[in-house]
Amino acid sequence: MERKIFYGEYTLRHWLDLILKRNIELPAYQRHFVWSKESVVKFLIQLKEGLFVPPVILGSFKKNVSNENIILDGQQRLTSVLLGYLGIYPKFEEFKEPVEPIFR
Repeated sequence: MERKIFYGEYTLRHWLDLILKRNIELPAYQRHFVWSKESVVKFLIQLKEGLFVPPVILGSFKKNVSNENIILDGQQRLTSVLLGYLGIYPKFEEFKEPVEPIFR
């Protein structure tokens, strides 16, 4: 199996584009979004102030003729960035039931 590891710093715009263009997928084994509104606000302030943010880790796997990019770590952070961009906050009751993958 060929392994490739890429490191890089990406802009928030890059991550938003990946999500909005559905170029990354949240695998079924990942937990649902659980951060409180206060946690989201705190995280967005950390980004704005340039404080350390743990990396987001994606796995890229061959699927048929294309690559499938899945979120291995950082789903809560990526979702928070998306929520901040969209200016919304979800109702937690909607996250209690299993859902179909939204990043396809």
